[in-house]
Amino acid sequence: MSDPRFDILFGGELLPGFASEVVGENLGKLFKATPETVIRLLAGGVHTLKKGVDLETALKYQAAMQRAGAKAILREIPSEAPAETGAANARQPAPAAPMTAVAAPGSALSLAPGGGELLEPHERRAPEPVQVDISRITLAPVFAAVPEHESPPPPPAPDTSHISIAAPGADLLEGHHSPPPPPAPDTSGMSIAPPGERLAPVVEQPPIPLPDLSAISLAPPGTPLDTLKPERMPLQPDISALALTPLDTH
Repeated sequence: MSDPRFDILFGGELLPGFASEVVGENLGKLFKATPETVIRLLAGGVHTLKKGVDLETALKYQAAMQRAGAKAILREIPSEAPAETGAANARQPAPAAPMTAVAAPGSALSLAPGGGELLEPHERRAPEPVQVDISRITLAPVFAAVPEHESPPPPPAPDTSHISIAAPGADLLEGHHSPPPPPAPDTSGMSIAPPGERLAPVVEQPPIPLPDLSAISLAPPGTPLDTLKPERMPLQPDISALALTPLDTH
């Protein structure tokens, strides 16, 4: 029995903590690829990087891509298919054939490439036909503007036999009248003064007496203002009515 062979694929998935610019630069150095090729690798879709390598080589490529920040996919080639080797081909998409995702020893599970069949034929559940009742469904005529629908019968008319209409001018609020308005005020004793007449008597105000300024004079121009201050007499308070109370020595 020959050793298993693997194809190395890349679906554009980056590892957590790596930016796309850093991963693109690392992949360009790893595969000596042009910037255009790296852009196509990161744009999406599954690309074949190596074909028909042994498991040891496949795991080395997978570890190198992990250090670069990209997640590699290992697809085992069926034993009946001839093993093929070739250079990196970033343009050839992965064929839609049964694929097996192989993970490096000790690593977590990996995802199968996009488009791969996850279930074997014997594991798939056959769909059960659904019986839909279409007996009440009809097709409208070809030139019908609005499809005809069966509308429910209209509801019965309300009973209005006990309702009558009042005669024109009839009092609709009989027995529920509001109180009459208050009578108008008596203005017979009031009259209107002729235009221009004063409504209030004129009160004669006594003239305001002018203050006596005969004792006030102006100082000559240039006179210092501090010489105009009046002489202040010392205050002599009257203390004749004051008496001192002896202190209580007890």
